[in-house]
Amino acid sequence: MQDIYKMAGITAAHAVYSVCDGELLIPIYGYLSEDGKIRMVRLAHDTGEEAMQAAQQMYEENPHQALGAALILDGFVTLKDVGKVDALLLRIISYAEPRRVMELAIPYRHAHSAEGFAVFKPKVTGVTGITQEELQPLIDAFYAGRDEHAEGSAVWKASQQAQITGMTGFAGFPGDEWRQLREAPVAVFCMVASADGKIDAKEAEAFGKLFKESGKYPSVLMQRVMAELSPDTPQGRDVLMNFLQRFITPDQFNRVQYFARINSLLAQRASEGDAAAFKADLLAFGKAVAESSGGFFGFGSKISKDEKKVLEVIDGLLSSPPELSQLMADLVAPAQ
Repeated sequence: MQDIYKMAGITAAHAVYSVCDGELLIPIYGYLSEDGKIRMVRLAHDTGEEAMQAAQQMYEENPHQALGAALILDGFVTLKDVGKVDALLLRIISYAEPRRVMELAIPYRHAHSAEGFAVFKPKVTGVTGITQEELQPLIDAFYAGRDEHAEGSAVWKASQQAQITGMTGFAGFPGDEWRQLREAPVAVFCMVASADGKIDAKEAEAFGKLFKESGKYPSVLMQRVMAELSPDTPQGRDVLMNFLQRFITPDQFNRVQYFARINSLLAQRASEGDAAAFKADLLAFGKAVAESSGGFFGFGSKISKDEKKVLEVIDGLLSSPPELSQLMADLVAPAQ
């Protein structure tokens, strides 16, 4: 079984090498064939969901009649006092009956974070059919395999850090600008949810659920923002409560000016692709908030006219050229 874990280590090093520049990992299925050869399959599909489904199917059905396999997905792991952290999620399986499985998470700090790319110590998150005595030899074999992947092991070791940290910031955004940007989903929520004059209980409940679904947003920038806003961490709760207090306090938050500012920041600091993807995800998030009024994610009443108008205003401010967006904001700004 150690050969399977050596294969898994090689595959994991390849995955680390693949994400070190900020790319989202295409699911990888690495396997040890009956003749002892190590092979990898990258499961590229039109959508991330399709890729994950294909990867899961290959893992379960073992179409190559492999001795063992390692399925690696890009995702998150939630850590106490840190919150959501990017992680490569591994499931290593020995197909011999009874099947034995180890689940690992390799936390990493995304290359687009302000501090740059880093890899943290892998964590065993689950085992099935593996004894305590077997565990350490398998981990040793995993690291031996990692060290055989020249490029991946070099990046891994050069970027390795002992202290796990959460995502903080995004490359190109100074601290004060990043703090404004990361409030964008909260601003969208507050504006849409209060379109009818109040934030009801269903919308407030949906707010927490929407953050748990944050991994579905394809934009890297949106994922960074949502990770720092997690209600599961002290930092996330502080950001949320501070923003909500400003939102409900007269003269402390100008909604139109805020989104004009976000549009300008994205134009100045983000690539065209990152900016467009972030805006699309903000609008998708706003629509999900609106649909939650009558039942979570569209089960129940449809989006109200007031909510639709708010979404149109946000869309207009974000999709206009920054100069025009600011002009629109100035036109409706209160007189000084």
